[in-house]
Amino acid sequence: MKKISFFIFAVILSAPVFAQQQNGQQGGPQGGQGQNQQQFQEHKQKMLERMNDRLEKIQNRINCVQQAQNRQALKACLPQGQGNQNNQNNQRNKQDDE
Repeated sequence: MKKISFFIFAVILSAPVFAQQQNGQQGGPQGGQGQNQQQFQEHKQKMLERMNDRLEKIQNRINCVQQAQNRQALKACLPQGQGNQNNQNNQRNKQDDE
């Protein structure tokens, strides 16, 4: 019984190591790993480009809001559609109050 318990315990402990080895080998030979690394770098670059684009848009909106001198100028800083949405919500709230 002790041998069986020890065997089960050893299998349980070795499972994460075995799984890690399999994950490392999924790329196949060195050529496959290089290709996976290249795909990873391309994906990473595209992700960074999208993030930088969004960051630039946000920075432009921040600058717009900082320079706004009235509500109309502030409303112009919002992405299209958001200004109308806020007006619709305000109108609904007024109707609910009546």
